[in-house]
Amino acid sequence: GVAQMITDIHERFADEPEVTMNIQAIDRLILSEARASSPFRQQTSSGSSAIEGEGGAEGHVPFLPSPRHGGASAKASPRRKEMPSTHVTAKDGYWEVVGGKKSGGLLVRLGEGTTSKAWPELLAHGAVVKLVHRVNERMSYEKVTGDGPNYGWVSLHLKGADLLKPYVGYVPLQRP
Repeated sequence: GVAQMITDIHERFADEPEVTMNIQAIDRLILSEARASSPFRQQTSSGSSAIEGEGGAEGHVPFLPSPRHGGASAKASPRRKEMPSTHVTAKDGYWEVVGGKKSGGLLVRLGEGTTSKAWPELLAHGAVVKLVHRVNERMSYEKVTGDGPNYGWVSLHLKGADLLKPYVGYVPLQRP
């Protein structure tokens, strides 16, 4: 989920000021949506409620706790024999990586621009991703299946060749 994305970015790019600013912005967005229903709400000494870990130095709002960082539900859930799936069509916003077969995958960047910092690993040929946002011939995604970064920005085309194409088939059901 989103907390895992933030954790991944923080671990890999914590020393980058631009990335740190983005982490802080994402944290604030996550917390603004989670304030009303968060299981991490606590009563403060003034009687108002606050989200665990909220606040901090210079207005930084830390990300919601995840199992990896001692948050709720740190125990691993039992592994299922068969993962539930659902059928999707092109209108559902899923894409399959069709480029990068010879190079090992597609270059994934943290930002929309083609000069923004890149992930060290590639998004593998055959991976399926869910469109998050599209700007011209670039898209941000969340990975659904396959190897590579869980999220980022990729180009849809390179030198006239398709790098991704709309996906029709089965994808694992997302956990709530």
